[in-house]
Amino acid sequence: MTDRTRGQAFTLEGFVASAFLLTALLFAHQSLVLSPSTGGTVDAETQTQLRQQAQDVLLAASNADSRDLSWTVRHWNPDRALFVGADSRTAGYGNGKDVPGELGGLLVTVFGEQGRSYNVVMVARNTTSDKPPVRERIVWRGPPGQTAVTASYRLTLYDNMTLTGDQAPITELRTYSASDTGANNGYYPIPNVADGPVYNVVEVRLTVW
Repeated sequence: MTDRTRGQAFTLEGFVASAFLLTALLFAHQSLVLSPSTGGTVDAETQTQLRQQAQDVLLAASNADSRDLSWTVRHWNPDRALFVGADSRTAGYGNGKDVPGELGGLLVTVFGEQGRSYNVVMVARNTTSDKPPVRERIVWRGPPGQTAVTASYRLTLYDNMTLTGDQAPITELRTYSASDTGANNGYYPIPNVADGPVYNVVEVRLTVW
């Protein structure tokens, strides 16, 4: 097999895998019958299905060809010190705003159409181990219900990555302040915690109820 043929095969395999994942996710969405009780609680079987759907949403968003999960966590305005287009850091995109990127479309299709509420929070290491982890709300729609389920996905940010908003398309992450929202060089809440090319590891947590 030539290098060109091998490359074409790998590309085809990647496309088929992504298509299979998206098809499975949509099938699960269509086949799941939700019967919430008073207060939005659900039974154990439905919780298991919701958790799997939440995990699949994060995985599908992370594997998107464009505007993937990493793109979303970097869609930040360093001058306003909040996500691009968000109302506030308290709610993020939680006040009826569309979440940018592939993640936003999946959240609406899979959970919004079910009438489900969800929060999305990113969590990362702080600069020292004695400090609590950094938490930033991407979507916040209130305290989760008692039977809420949570799925998470970890992704790595690198020093030479840039924010994905129009405000700073070429400025590398390592140049931003993570402690001063009014810094002249701009602010991004996730700090640089590692020597070498790795900037930080971000865990995206999706809670559904």
